[in-house]
Amino acid sequence: MKVKVKLEKKFQANKEEILRMLFMYEYQNGTSRTVAQALGCGKTKVADLYRECRKAGLTYEDAKDMSGAELCRVLGKETGEEAAVIKVADEYWEWVCRELHSSKRKTLSYIWTEFYSKDNPDGLGYSQFCRRYNNWLETASIEIILPQERIPGREIFIDWIGDTILLLDNETASQRKAYFFIATIGDSSYPFVEAFLRMDQKCWIQAHIDMLEFYGGVPRLFVPDNTKTAVVYANLYDPQLNHAYQELAHHYEVGITPARVRAPNDKPTVESGVKWLESWLLTWLEDTGKIYQDISDLNRDIRQRMAELVEKPFQKRAGSRKSVFEELDKPALRTLPGDEFLFFDTVTKKRLPANWHFEIREGKDTFYYSFPYHYAGRPGYAHLYPKKVEIYVTGVGRVAIHQRRFTGKRYVTETEHAPANQQERIKYNMRTGTYYRSKAAKIGDNTARVVKAILEAGPVEEQGYKSCDGLLRMSETYGDFALEKACKRALEAGRPNYTGVNSFLDKKAAEGGEVIIPPSETAHENLRTEGWK
Repeated sequence: MKVKVKLEKKFQANKEEILRMLFMYEYQNGTSRTVAQALGCGKTKVADLYRECRKAGLTYEDAKDMSGAELCRVLGKETGEEAAVIKVADEYWEWVCRELHSSKRKTLSYIWTEFYSKDNPDGLGYSQFCRRYNNWLETASIEIILPQERIPGREIFIDWIGDTILLLDNETASQRKAYFFIATIGDSSYPFVEAFLRMDQKCWIQAHIDMLEFYGGVPRLFVPDNTKTAVVYANLYDPQLNHAYQELAHHYEVGITPARVRAPNDKPTVESGVKWLESWLLTWLEDTGKIYQDISDLNRDIRQRMAELVEKPFQKRAGSRKSVFEELDKPALRTLPGDEFLFFDTVTKKRLPANWHFEIREGKDTFYYSFPYHYAGRPGYAHLYPKKVEIYVTGVGRVAIHQRRFTGKRYVTETEHAPANQQERIKYNMRTGTYYRSKAAKIGDNTARVVKAILEAGPVEEQGYKSCDGLLRMSETYGDFALEKACKRALEAGRPNYTGVNSFLDKKAAEGGEVIIPPSETAHENLRTEGWK
């Protein structure tokens, strides 16, 4: 909306304003902008007045000894002339009020910067703009709050920004929401912002890892909101924290003190940071009109915009968010740990299943990870890392660890987790070529060579498993010595297979006519073998 401005009289500064202006220009290297901010008026007015002073040859040393009337005469102004009064129509303040209430992102600072000052460079300064608006309101409700002095680097206040932005997926022509994680630290309220496609546990943990890397150190406390990714059960004195969040805090040696439910004053810096960023970041993102297709592009623009915003000077204290952070907060942070934290999701079970396998869904597939069978029926949970799965029993601790699967066999089983009467069957079901090679090697070299030949005879090893089963079972009937000797003769005859070995054990050899009998039988004291043919 265009401002209806009425300029009643030509601008005229009083003596104190002229002296302050000359002093800042001559002794403090002032600019039109800085002098205008100090005097609370437009920079064009300041520039015009300073030009008149230079034209009249007026310096600070000359002016400080003059009266107000003398200054007016030197500058060609009439004494008694009133200072200019800029009037803004009531309809404009009504529009400002509607804008402030139409979106919680918009502030007086944003409206003055983006609308009023651009349309009226010679109009009201920001402080006068706010004063006029507040006067127009006539009455205001005032909430008395306790001022809080923040200890540098002690706490990081954490929350999600309520507003979102839409991303466009070109492949599916669908839109997805992007959510904004925000944190502010210590005395400076130096902000960290990152966009995510979800507000789940994995994104919550990853946001904390990125946040600490961004700040370059570790505080003493996290002060999060009561989101489910942080707090399972909210309680003022003993809140129950999320498993994954507890592990993160343990890794970085940080305490967690959640804010009270519906108590924004417990984390005022992040609440004010949310409002500040909704005005200066989210509104800016929308006003650019850019359509984002990838979350990384959005985060890149956020980092660039935040690099500009943190340089903005404070209104009521020296420095900026960045300078105060570098000076006060960052030196107070502790060093980051040397090892990287591996984030995980948590899946809980009220009762561990009777088949002693923990069920984990991976998209459309389901995988089952074993745990010791005697914990079946007890409450437990699993931590899902990017590359591993850890299974815990409540009150006991970790009882199993497995490599995480996303494809392949659905059951991931450790044999020792099974009851004793099921272990042999499991070993048999899990048999491989290595299983047969190791068993054959225990009998002898010749048996191992025959098993190797059987496994390599077919297009795949599995084709020879049954032949290997039959071959190794011969040791139970004839003994290891007889099987090893029969395998040797089968190799010499060029018949390294089940049928070839079996022919030398069941029948007399075609050439020698002898039957292979284990030494244990021929050496028995109750057997008389003399004269056998």
